[in-house]
Amino acid sequence: FDKPIFTGSICGYFVPFDKLELERIEDKKERYVFFLKKIHKSCLELADKLKWDTDVFENAYSESLTSGLRLIKEYKQIKSKDKKHWGQCILEKTEESSIVKLRIGNGQVDEVKLLEKRNWYISDSANRIGEKMKWLDNDKFGFKGKISGQYLYYSISEKKIETNLKLQYEDM
Repeated sequence: FDKPIFTGSICGYFVPFDKLELERIEDKKERYVFFLKKIHKSCLELADKLKWDTDVFENAYSESLTSGLRLIKEYKQIKSKDKKHWGQCILEKTEESSIVKLRIGNGQVDEVKLLEKRNWYISDSANRIGEKMKWLDNDKFGFKGKISGQYLYYSISEKKIETNLKLQYEDM
C-alpha cells in the first residue's frame, strides 16, 4: 500500500485515515483544513516516490491556506479596442458563493462586483463567465451571448452594471 498505483494516467495512492480524528473536529472550516493537510501530505509523499518537484504542491497548499480556502481565478487582462483601457475578470468562489468581479484600468484601477450568486460547483454558470469576458465596445466590458442574447457588462462612462440575466431563486 505504500506504492502509487496507476490506471492509465490516473495515479492512486492509499492514505491512512482516522475517522474518529475527523469526527472530533466540529468547525466546518477546520474539517476542510484537515482534508487539505491529508491531501498535501500525500502529494509530498508521492512527489518523493516519483521524483516530482514539490514546489507546485507547497505553493498550492500555502495559497489555499492564505486565501481562506477560497478559489480565486484571475483571467488575463484584455485591452479595449482603442487601447485606452484594460479589463480583467476575477472569479472568487467559496463553498456557498460565486462572485464575478471586474478590474478595469485606465490610469487608475477600479474593481466592480459584477455578479454574486450561489455556487453550483461543477455546473456553476460563473465558471464559464470569465472566459467569455471581452470589450463589447470601447466603453463596455463583459459578455453578450450571440444566440441567447443574454448580456452582463460594466459601462465605464456610466459606472454601472447592465444585465438581462435572470437568476433563479436557487442561485441567490
